[in-house]
Amino acid sequence: MKFLVTGTSSGLGFELANQLTFYGEVIGISRQMKTANKLSKNKQFTHIVADLSNFNVASKGSELVNSLYAKINNEEFTLIINAAKFYAGKERLNSKEREKLFHLNLFSVMDLVEALRNCKLKRILFINSISGLIGQAYQHEYSASKHALMGFVRSLIKEAKHLPFDVMSINPGGINTELWEDYPDVTTKSFIPPVELAKIIITILLTKHRLFIENMVILPESDI
Repeated sequence: MKFLVTGTSSGLGFELANQLTFYGEVIGISRQMKTANKLSKNKQFTHIVADLSNFNVASKGSELVNSLYAKINNEEFTLIINAAKFYAGKERLNSKEREKLFHLNLFSVMDLVEALRNCKLKRILFINSISGLIGQAYQHEYSASKHALMGFVRSLIKEAKHLPFDVMSINPGGINTELWEDYPDVTTKSFIPPVELAKIIITILLTKHRLFIENMVILPESDI
C-alpha cells in the first residue's frame, strides 16, 4: 500500500509520514522541506515540494498531479489530507489572504480528490478540526473553511455506494505543533502531542474493512 500525505513538512503531517513508512511507501507533499529533511534518508519516503494554496496546482494535468500519477504507478493508495492554513485573531483577513486560506483548506482538496479518484484510491482520510463542527471565537475564516470541508466529506459519504474508496474524517482539538508559535498567548502544554495523535490515527487508518467515519472527535482535556 502507498500513502499520499499532504502537509508533511512539520507537525502532525510529518509524524504521520514518519510512522507510515513502517507500513508502506510514503509520498509527502508540502510547500517547503523543513523537518521533512529528516526523512530524506528513508528510501520509502518521497517528498514533493508544492504549494497547494496556489490555484490549479492540484488540477488534472498539472505538473504536480502528473508527478503523482507517475509515483502512484497504478498501485493501490490511501490519500491523507492534512495540509491546512490556520488563522485566529480579531483582525479579519483581506480578500487575497481569505482566498488563499479557502483554496488550501477546501478547493485544493476538492481538486486533488477529483484528480486522483479514478486511480486505485482505496481510502481518503481527512484531518479536519473540531472547528469544522463548532464555531470558534476569532477563527471566522478558518472555522468557515473547515465547516465547508465537512460538507464535502458528508457529500462523499452519501455517494459511498458508487465510490471505490471509503472516507474518514478525524476532527481533533488542540494539537501541540509549531503553528502555535505565532500565538504566544495560547497555552499548548495540555494539547495533544502530534506523535501520539499520529499513532491513534494510523491504528484507525490501517483497518482492512471498508469503513466510513463522518467525524471522529479527539480532544485534549483542555478542550472539554
